[in-house]
Amino acid sequence: AYTDIERGASLHVMPLWRAGDDINFQIHTSVQLVSIEGDRVSQVDGPPAAGMIQMYELENAILPDPKQLWVPPSLPEQDYRLELVAYDAVTHDPLAAPYPLAWFRLGPEPRPPAINRSATWTDGIKLAGFDPPPIYAVSDDQLRLRVVWQAIGPISRNYTTFVHLIDQDGAVVAQHDKQPGDGFFPTSSWTEGQSMAEQYSLSIPVSAVPGEYRILTGWYDPDTDRRLKLSDGSDTLVVATIQVN
Repeated sequence: AYTDIERGASLHVMPLWRAGDDINFQIHTSVQLVSIEGDRVSQVDGPPAAGMIQMYELENAILPDPKQLWVPPSLPEQDYRLELVAYDAVTHDPLAAPYPLAWFRLGPEPRPPAINRSATWTDGIKLAGFDPPPIYAVSDDQLRLRVVWQAIGPISRNYTTFVHLIDQDGAVVAQHDKQPGDGFFPTSSWTEGQSMAEQYSLSIPVSAVPGEYRILTGWYDPDTDRRLKLSDGSDTLVVATIQVN
């Protein structure tokens, strides 16, 4: 359990641990607040149950681990993630990779898109709109597209989004695939109604011939490469067209 984040106040976190039969040494835990840039802006360390009971003393017992994490008052408005780490109290060797507990946003929701466009994918992902690239471009230009996504229900898996630049023959001439926040904010952690703004960049090849190009987007499962379907049964959406001169 955890409370909401508030600058200049304590964030109360209550992990519960269960000791396994292979734990025979003293363990400390760390609750850490991590920025989207990867900086650990605050953390609190110590043993579960405030050290009154060692985890190796009670096999399969559940130990509470109350911690108060100070949130600096000067934190900038952006996304943050709460992570949990367990490590050997003597050697400081981690028992596993940091485990993400929760995601928080300080500040307002992303600004609305310049163009409202609604499209719904299976598994709870919706396009709310986008800021379009320029209508005209030349070869070797860099196209930038800002897309606002929204969760309309629970999302079961961590999906990757793609943005493709398609030429007149239907060939992909540029693409940008990424997970939200470059992996910081996976789709399975989104809550219903939450909006996420993502930036995509496409490099027009030097060899691009003049003509009309389409920009498509969609989602896929990186474990299987299987694309999510839109509500109309297709798996890609045209969001813009540009003229390359």
